[in-house]
Amino acid sequence: MWSTSSTFLCEKLHVVQVQVNLKSTVDYKGQMKFDPLLKGSLMNEFPALLVPDNGSDDSLHSLLHLIRQKRASIRGKVVEHGALLLRGWKLANAQDFASVVEALGYTSMDYKHGGGARKHILGPVFTANEDPVDKRISFHNEMAYLSVYPDVVMFFCEQPSPRGGGTALVNGELAYQRLAKEMPEIFNLLQEKRVCYRTGLPKKWEEAFQTTDKAIAQKRAEAIGARLEWKADGSDHDEPVAYRGPFSATIKHPIKGSMAWFNSICLVKDEPVTRGVAFGDGSPIPVEELDKIAAVLQEEQVVVDWQKGDIVIVDNLSVMHCRLPGEPPRVVLVSLVKGY
Repeated sequence: MWSTSSTFLCEKLHVVQVQVNLKSTVDYKGQMKFDPLLKGSLMNEFPALLVPDNGSDDSLHSLLHLIRQKRASIRGKVVEHGALLLRGWKLANAQDFASVVEALGYTSMDYKHGGGARKHILGPVFTANEDPVDKRISFHNEMAYLSVYPDVVMFFCEQPSPRGGGTALVNGELAYQRLAKEMPEIFNLLQEKRVCYRTGLPKKWEEAFQTTDKAIAQKRAEAIGARLEWKADGSDHDEPVAYRGPFSATIKHPIKGSMAWFNSICLVKDEPVTRGVAFGDGSPIPVEELDKIAAVLQEEQVVVDWQKGDIVIVDNLSVMHCRLPGEPPRVVLVSLVKGY
């Protein structure tokens, strides 16, 4: 059964126009439109929406021209609203997506130390996740289990799932406020003790750390806030477990100064066989408390039901994301960038 409770579907948007004067060789006559999905949250326009005006040029070329002309404004909307949905533009493939990423002027990141299964496509573009599309990937901030993480995560829908498969977003500022008020004991404990993660590696450790020397791999792991632990037999070919942290469960936004819920504890909680989460001192976080946190995030989710060619630009420091189960074929690509 596919649930749509506590969600606001993007097809129901009422567009609010923001006039932008453009002069271009492609005679672009469109307007930037930022449209809210009102939810009564701290950021009461979430996500904002950028679409071509009715009857105007909706080509990739026009979108790239608009971005280059209004880059600062568009990037500012991502910070202000937490997420910006680009919809209705003629974007077909990974190359088109890469062009948009590059036009926005962020600095691209690689994913060599990430904990998920991804494939590099081209330039700044990766697959979002190689796990089967019928698997739910719980709420998290991208790479919050490392000391280096993207400021912004950009998703592109090349092929929507025929059923389900949306991406849910949660305003981390609102989650921070709710959890501090409704669950003060666990909230304060997480603030005090912080969080540690136990994960595997998505690729061979020699490839992940670009060395065949375990001592060098350990030093490179420590540089990103992780520690590697091999089996006691000392085999040269066994795969280590990565212990990451301790890290804070919250973050202060470097531009807005606001506080947000920022972690991957629910993602790790839902994969207990291969992963684990604990307080920073190694003591267990009660499962019932993690379930309550997950329930709050579920209540606050806003679901983007993908349409072909959509791009969602997410402020990773203030917004969590989650992949909902779907059916193949589903192709969603991602780009991880720094920009703050």
